Amino acid sequence: MKHFFGTLALGLMTFTLVGTSGCKLSECGADEQEGSDGACIQGKSLSKFDGTDVSKTVDYQAGGSVTISTVYGNVTIEGGAPAGKVEVIFKPFDFEAYDEKELATRQMNENLNLHIQDGANIDVTAARKGSPSNGLGTSITVKLPPEFDGNLTVMNHGDGPLANDGEFDVEVNAVASAKTVTVTNEASLGDCTVNGGASVVSTGVTCRDDVMVHGVSDDVNISTEKDVMLSVGKVSPSAKGGKVAVSGSGNIEATFPAGCTTAEVSPTNKKVTCEGAAYDLSAPSGTVTVK
Repeated sequence: MKHFFGTLALGLMTFTLVGTSGCKLSECGADEQEGSDGACIQGKSLSKFDGTDVSKTVDYQAGGSVTISTVYGNVTIEGGAPAGKVEVIFKPFDFEAYDEKELATRQMNENLNLHIQDGANIDVTAARKGSPSNGLGTSITVKLPPEFDGNLTVMNHGDGPLANDGEFDVEVNAVASAKTVTVTNEASLGDCTVNGGASVVSTGVTCRDDVMVHGVSDDVNISTEKDVMLSVGKVSPSAKGGKVAVSGSGNIEATFPAGCTTAEVSPTNKKVTCEGAAYDLSAPSGTVTVK
C-alpha cells in the first residue's frame, strides 16, 4: 500500500539579467551587481525557508529492507522506533531569495513529493516535480525498530546550492541488526557516517566528502575524494575483504582486529589480510595509516 503525504517545496536563488545594455556599477540597484559585460545582474542573498514537518509510522516485517532516496537534504538513520514499526520524519525546506517567502511556500506545497511505500520492504523517497529551483529539498530522519535485520540503503543526490553546506550529509547512527549498509552520496559537500555493528557483514560507501565507518564486520568497500576513517570490529572466516580508495587528496586511517597483518606497498598503499579476507587501502595523493 502506498502512502502519499503531499507536496512541499522551496526554491533557489536565480540571477536575472536586468538590462541588455551596460550600466555603471553606481547605477546598479541594492540587490544587483555588475556583470563582466557591464550589465546589472540580480544577486539577492539566499534565505532558508522551513516548511511543516511531515511524519509517518509504518509497520516493519522481519527481514525486510529499508531504502531511502532524497534529492537534496540531510539523511539521518536512528534507533528508537517501537518494536514492529519504522518512523519517518520529513523536514521540508527551500532556499530562495530573502524576499521570496511566498514563492518558497508555494514550491514546498506544489513541487515536492514525499512518499513512503510500505509492505515487505519499505521505500522512503523525496523528489521534485514540475520546474522548481534546486533550492527545494527535505531532510529525512528514519528511526528503526530494535529487531530491524534487513538491508539498509541510502541515496542522497545532493542536488542543491553548494553555497549552503550542511544540507548534504548522510549519517547512519544506528543499524539495529542490519545485515548490509549501502550509502551513496553524490553531493560534493556531503559527509558520510556509518556507525555500524557486528551484524553488518557488508558495507558499501560511495561519497565525495569525508567518510567515517565504525564497528562493521567483514566486507567493506569505500570510495571517496576526501579523508576516510575506518574501524572494522570483526572479520569472519567467510569474509572476502574489500577496497578503500581515495581519488582526491584525502588520507586513510584504518583499524582492524588483532591478528590481521599489514603489508606496505608504499606510504599511499597498504594491503591488510585478516585470515582469508584481503583489504586494499589506497590514497595516491595522501597517506594510509593502519593501526
